[in-house]
Amino acid sequence: MKRLFCILPCLLLFTSFPNAFAQKKVIRPKKGEIVFVSENIISNKELFEQSMKEKQTKLITLILATMGKEGEIDSLAQKQAKNLDSVPFMLLTGNDEPMMFQHVYEDSLIRSYQSSDNGVMIGDYTLIDLKKSTFVLQAKVDRSIIYTKPQVYYYAKNKEVTITEFRNERKNIHGYDCFKVIYKYKDGSGEENEEEYDEISTILSLDEFSIAEFWVTDQIQSLFHPICKEKEILAKYFPLEINQKISLFNGMTISTKLKSITLSN
Repeated sequence: MKRLFCILPCLLLFTSFPNAFAQKKVIRPKKGEIVFVSENIISNKELFEQSMKEKQTKLITLILATMGKEGEIDSLAQKQAKNLDSVPFMLLTGNDEPMMFQHVYEDSLIRSYQSSDNGVMIGDYTLIDLKKSTFVLQAKVDRSIIYTKPQVYYYAKNKEVTITEFRNERKNIHGYDCFKVIYKYKDGSGEENEEEYDEISTILSLDEFSIAEFWVTDQIQSLFHPICKEKEILAKYFPLEINQKISLFNGMTISTKLKSITLSN
């Protein structure tokens, strides 16, 4: 009887081990699909509208000043520039409705596209070549038509980046064990035209820090993500939830959540 009691724990450990191993198996996706839903959430409407209005007015002033430097401003161009002041705030932030971002894996290719929350596809496919790290545009109606030359897949060009892990803060997202990562950065995408960029970045608050809260897993490894373009993040982990507070949009959070996932090797 004593011998039986010694054997039973060993059997239980053996039978549970394969399940534990399966949970830790790393996926380098080649099949399946992943879908995110992203929406703009305005937490402080008064702050948001005031901030956007101020930026709008300053941008119009800059446009008119730039046109003046390049020569005489004709009355039509001046009128069109001033009419920008009547553009609704939400047009400056993009679509104010939830948007779906999807990656469909087809071995060494990813078919990437966007759709509205009700499933209507927007635009064409972006066809990403995983091996070459390039992409082309493909017609959504006739998939046999490729109408752009291959371009290098691009990542965010942020600066003054800091990444802080909070591995003790964890969340289960669609069966994946995730922990929190805070990504702090300044936008650096326009530094090629440094003189113009400095002035515009000040107006749009791009010279201030933005913060992204990532909930990430290390059970998936891929440098290609429907939303995240930060290579510093993707080289280490794969985000399954993102909450961004961008310096451009005071009082607003861009919330991105995982809708469905069926990825496999």
